[in-house]
Amino acid sequence: MFRLTASASKRILRPSPNVMSRKSSTLPPGYSEDPAAPPMLRYQASLPRLPVPTLESTCAKYLETVHPHLTPDAFSKTKDAVSSFLSSPLAAELQQRLKDRAANPETKSWLSEWWNDVAYMGYRDPVVVYVSYFYIHVDDKLRRDPAKRAASLVKAMLPFREMVEGGRLEPEKVRNAPLCMDSYKWLFHSSRYPVKPSDTASKFDPKTNNHIVCRRARGAAQRHYRTR
Repeated sequence: MFRLTASASKRILRPSPNVMSRKSSTLPPGYSEDPAAPPMLRYQASLPRLPVPTLESTCAKYLETVHPHLTPDAFSKTKDAVSSFLSSPLAAELQQRLKDRAANPETKSWLSEWWNDVAYMGYRDPVVVYVSYFYIHVDDKLRRDPAKRAASLVKAMLPFREMVEGGRLEPEKVRNAPLCMDSYKWLFHSSRYPVKPSDTASKFDPKTNNHIVCRRARGAAQRHYRTR
């Protein structure tokens, strides 16, 4: 759970120059900047591909996962079934299919499509809180009126939206290694549609879709916003 304080929302209004900085830094081997890409996506082309784990590793993790949920007798039978599968021709064939999928130049990640479908788009329970994290706002003692509080949050959010949609947000890094920023495009101007058996999502043009719908009690009003 994350908490966003009133002071934190104010800081978004005045982003540090480092947020959009493109100063050179020491990157791990294999990473490089794409001069044709926007700053936010400048490392995307050099991100390492998700490796396919060995079949032995996958089976071991499977047994580790199911162990707490099984009786000793059931776990023993499961171990025998896994061992039989591991030595079968079918296991080798399926593992090779995964490797071929990962090696396909048109496939960015062998897992992402399946993961998004099973964990999110095809998941029938509420995504929050069963799958995704969420955050709450701490009490704002300076803005007691709900409308003023909402307006303040929107005002603080718009500069961040500009950085994301304009591709100027600095890429996130872990130990100086850039992370994938592709999913940031779904933060704004996107919508999820309920469809069986799996939901779909659409991204809309931020230049033409620049309204915020405000709802109070049973009524709703549409407001146009300007970021500059």
